[in-house]
Amino acid sequence: MKPDNSNASAVGLSLFFVVGSLIQIVGIVLSKPLADRFGKKAVFISGVAVTTAATLAVFFVGPTSVGLLFWLGVLWAVGWGRQCRCCG
Repeated sequence: MKPDNSNASAVGLSLFFVVGSLIQIVGIVLSKPLADRFGKKAVFISGVAVTTAATLAVFFVGPTSVGLLFWLGVLWAVGWGRQCRCCG
């Protein structure tokens, strides 16, 4: 980050995307064991439900609640990661 913080938003957005991608990878890795235990359909439906809930919740969060938006992004990535691999 620059000393005058002129690129703080770019650094924050980059961090947001990196964390989301890493969490999504964890969800993808966990989807196979979950699908083996609970079934592909159940894992897929729960992943869609989590992703949908996190996406809808974003619309009800105020613009100054950056931390909550960050955690909703993490929740979205977990749900998306779980539904990505279990169909394969």
